[in-house]
Amino acid sequence: MSFSSIIGNNRAIETLKKAILQERVPHAYLFIGREGVGKKLTALSLAKALNCQKTEENNGDACGKCISCKKTDAMNHPDVLLVEPEGRFIKIEQIRRLQRRLQFKAVEGRYKVCIIDGADNMNIASANALLKTLEEPPSNTVLVLVAPYDTNLPATILSRCRRLTFTPLNTEELGLWLKENSNTDEETAKLLALFGGGSVSKMLDLNKNFIIDTRKKIIQRLSDVISSGGDRVLDWAQEFAKSEDINEHIEMLKVWLRDLMVKKSIQSSGYIINHDLEARLEEDSKRFTLFRLFDIWDRVNLCQNALDFNANKQIALEFMFMEQGDCDTWRRRQ
Repeated sequence: MSFSSIIGNNRAIETLKKAILQERVPHAYLFIGREGVGKKLTALSLAKALNCQKTEENNGDACGKCISCKKTDAMNHPDVLLVEPEGRFIKIEQIRRLQRRLQFKAVEGRYKVCIIDGADNMNIASANALLKTLEEPPSNTVLVLVAPYDTNLPATILSRCRRLTFTPLNTEELGLWLKENSNTDEETAKLLALFGGGSVSKMLDLNKNFIIDTRKKIIQRLSDVISSGGDRVLDWAQEFAKSEDINEHIEMLKVWLRDLMVKKSIQSSGYIINHDLEARLEEDSKRFTLFRLFDIWDRVNLCQNALDFNANKQIALEFMFMEQGDCDTWRRRQ
């Protein structure tokens, strides 16, 4: 765990290393970016580098060998504190416990570093309590707030933090990292990286067999159903409503629709995710107008929202692929 081991976001990391070397580290950072792009890992690497005994010799990075680095790696350094949501929220009592610990000077390191992971999950009371610490921070204390978005954080907190934005990771970097760190061939690693959407955690959560094998069967089936319409849609919806993998199938459909829209709009292969199925994409893109694809996309999103609110699965799925001309058939079947 160090800056050198983090994939991508070089600008953010160089900014942190420069601040460490110049001893101009602000008292509070806000790391913003989607899940799985290295925000928490960077925060822990920052804590490690700030208390490393050989940071200057390593150009602002941690050495990974001194006692301080080893303790941070094991998460038992007395001056590195981690706050995470207990349940859905970070509660006010958690912030109060943190504030009590911050009253004391660093025990072993130069800094007390507190990482608040999921800072956007602070309730109003806990956010207001933290504000007092941000307004009058203890000396040699660095707070790092980590969140995917800043929309749930009060403006008073945002204004008191140095913001660093983390972007989705490069697909080539992700694929290379996966190939080097797992038993995955180059083609499969590239495909998983594309489906990961720039997120390491999302990529690692993907079911390899589902992406490689099941995906092709799903796309073939859905493509046929969309093209045929009428009774075929209704029969498919009845069968599909019994599946336990509806959400995965719908997400797969959205990626396929996205690729079809790219194919229809710019006629380029460079932005295609299902690049191994390009021949199928070429064939399907001729079946639909761009308007029809956008219509299906809207219906897919409506279906997802309905399923999130426990709507009738079969009816939601039937509506998803309906064209205006299919409505009479749908009414006869009800």
